[in-house]
Amino acid sequence: MKKTIVFKTWEDVPPMSVSLASMEWNSTGSWRHIRPLYEEHRPPCTAACPAGERIPQYFAFVSQNKLKEAWHVILEDNPLPGICGRVCPHFCEQGCNRRHFDQAIAVHCMERFVADSNFKARPDLPTLEGKKTQKAAVIGSGPAGLSCAWQLARRGYGVTIFERLPEAGGMLRAGIPPYRLPRAVLDKEIGDIQSAGVEIVLNRELGKDLTWDDLSRYQAVLLATGDYVSKRLAISGEDLEGVQSGLHFLMNLNMGRAPCIGKRVIVIGGGNTAMDAARCALRLRSEVTVVYRRSRTEMPAFPDEIIQAEEEGIHFQYLTQPVRILNENGKAGGLECRRQALGDGDGQGRRKPIPIEGSEFEIPADTILVAIGEESDTSFLPEKIALLGGKGEIGPMGRTRLDRIFAGGDLAMDKAGTVVSAVRSGKLAALGIHEILSGVSPSRNSLRVVEYEDIRTVYFAKGERPSPTLARVNVRLSGFSEIEGAPAPDEIAREAKRCFSCGVCTHCDNCMIFCPDSAVSSNGTGYSIDYEHCKGCGVCVQECPRNAMAMEREHA
Repeated sequence: MKKTIVFKTWEDVPPMSVSLASMEWNSTGSWRHIRPLYEEHRPPCTAACPAGERIPQYFAFVSQNKLKEAWHVILEDNPLPGICGRVCPHFCEQGCNRRHFDQAIAVHCMERFVADSNFKARPDLPTLEGKKTQKAAVIGSGPAGLSCAWQLARRGYGVTIFERLPEAGGMLRAGIPPYRLPRAVLDKEIGDIQSAGVEIVLNRELGKDLTWDDLSRYQAVLLATGDYVSKRLAISGEDLEGVQSGLHFLMNLNMGRAPCIGKRVIVIGGGNTAMDAARCALRLRSEVTVVYRRSRTEMPAFPDEIIQAEEEGIHFQYLTQPVRILNENGKAGGLECRRQALGDGDGQGRRKPIPIEGSEFEIPADTILVAIGEESDTSFLPEKIALLGGKGEIGPMGRTRLDRIFAGGDLAMDKAGTVVSAVRSGKLAALGIHEILSGVSPSRNSLRVVEYEDIRTVYFAKGERPSPTLARVNVRLSGFSEIEGAPAPDEIAREAKRCFSCGVCTHCDNCMIFCPDSAVSSNGTGYSIDYEHCKGCGVCVQECPRNAMAMEREHA
């Protein structure tokens, strides 16, 4: 035992019960039957993000103004942060635990800010593996193809992307207007991927000037050709002059070909393609009416896109069914419609529209843009593949019936997805290709997702979420320049610190401060637990603000 402590006067006696001598002699760890450990758990934002971005980890760098490091964390999972920061519906925010406390973190603003802060830089992430002799071909330079190529290049493979259009980007370039996605941002992030060694060959379409025999020199092939075939209405007058698909209109406009539209435009559909077509037509000085067969609530377009379209002056006709396109001397002269009411559910979460007899009416127009959905063109596939047995038979990492052929993006998904969903699809396909070429199976993430109830909210103050700046309506309608801006840098810094960092240690020292046995110490990169003296009381776990610790039973 240590030397006895002697108090010579009453003034030497502490005012409260404290330990003045070392207790190292007392190995209290022998009392323990459970013990604490540092165990990272999965943040709900990361779990909700299709690309799997490690959001709290890059937020930590943003809070320290280490924006290049933050950018590199994002790039590990998603090579298109500037794009996704603008056009993604931010599923991550729907999973954010902070929304139960005050407001969800503005992740999309953060992602965009980080990407824009590195606009003049090229990524210099170390490659994950050494250079390999094997090569992969990617058919299509949309988000799935770009994502797959990036991940394969980081693993040392030679990658060539073949794109049928004269510029790279796929639907990012051909389908999304520049007021939502500036071309400089798209070009920059494609350039980042090329800087990793990815080759992009333009004006090469599989089945025409690129043959399957040409692909035989590649050890793996990803098909990521996207959804470019517009669905038809199947009503009278659809082949009249003045009727075209919304996607065809957008592609002509976005690829620099002047679209031919009239002064009165009807857009049929309620998805993002419909909103983009309507808002572009409005910027070309047309009067625009959107016709949608269900109610506003059922519209699949992003809510912000609908709100902004309404602000800009687009007219909406909800619960309206197109009956036929009016023929005026061989040209479209308008649309005959019928009112509808919502009936029972259709089995997909939306109520089925029911026509109201005798409610027909007409809307005059000289241009009809049909945007009721797109599907894949599979005519380039040989008969032996025949869409590889259908989308339902494509495996979780894009595997098809043929060993070296993979499918990604819209070609592999049951319905047209978002950009970030395509990024995920390309990333998973890259892991699948890496598995068959290297024999190494990808690791599986089995970490438990942190719930709101796991957070010690007493350690956090409420705060206000920043919003992106939005140009005035008259400025928006003056052209095709970007209409949204990121919050100010000081707002971004505050927002980074508002993050709970669910399941990810931030080295706050709570565990060390509250340990009654002083069994926790900092080791420079984290913490160490002295199990010789830890009694397993669990105070450290209880006082961890963000659920980055756990208790486990001792092994006998």
